[in-house]
Formats: sequence, structure tokens, C-alpha cells
Amino acid sequence: MSASFAPLSLEALAFLSAKTGIDYMRQDTSRWLCVTCTDERGIAAVCCFEPYLWFDWHFSVAVERPHSITRRLLKAMFTAVFSEAVRVTALVEPGNGPALRQVELMGFQPEGFVRRAVEGRRDALLFGMLREDCRYLPQTSVRPAVLDDVIGASLHG
Repeated sequence: MSASFAPLSLEALAFLSAKTGIDYMRQDTSRWLCVTCTDERGIAAVCCFEPYLWFDWHFSVAVERPHSITRRLLKAMFTAVFSEAVRVTALVEPGNGPALRQVELMGFQPEGFVRRAVEGRRDALLFGMLREDCRYLPQTSVRPAVLDDVIGASLHG
């Protein structure tokens, strides 16, 4: 099993599109953090983080062989993403039981329901993960300075 953080190949884009039902072939993925896992049988999984907004990166994943995404790989991906992002968002179609279980196992928190959120045609359940929710990163007890500013302003302002 090997994992590549290189930009997605056409084969990986086609795999991601076929598994998710979303046309990634026309997307500009040059700014995305992407991982393609392969083994002797070909592509086993593709994971992508799209910088949707400066603070919010969207997570997409397509998996053929679940054991290809190791805890070590998840740690590397989320370390890279949370060096830039404040949150990671995942949209999952309500009928996709395996994906719903997976995002919850990964530590995403349910946040709501979004109508026509997938390509403007399909509804989705909204999940979010903040750095402090991420079970693949070491947790610290240090609060961000922004939070201290807000708390201090409310106590003294």
C-alpha cells in the first residue's frame, strides 16, 4: 500500500467522481490537499480537502478498500489541513449509511441538513470538525488568542 500527496491524476479524479456521483473532472483541484492510496490492484482510496473558504476546508473521500486509509495517514492529512483551516466540513447524502458511520467515527460532529448542497441537486447532512474535535491530532489545553480576546472583552467591556 502506498499513499501519494501529489495532485490528483485523471484516473484518481475519475475514481472520485464515480464513487461520489460528483463530477470532479471539471474542477480545478490545484489548491486542494489530496491523497491517493494505491495497492497492487490500483486505486484503493482518494481523500481530498478543498479550501472552500479561507477558514473552512471541505472533505471528500472515495474508498474502495477501507484499510488503505490508516491512522498514520489521517494524522498526516489532518495535521496539514489544520495548519491552515479552522474547520473541516463534510457533506453526506442522507441515504449513504457507510459514509455517515465513517464521518462520525472520524470525529465529525453533526451540524444540520442542507437542501440541494451536492451539485445543486441533492440534499446532504452537514458535518463539521474543529481542530479540538480531531482525534488524530494531539490536543492542547491552550486556548486560541482570539478566544481570550472575546472572553476578555465580554468580561471587561
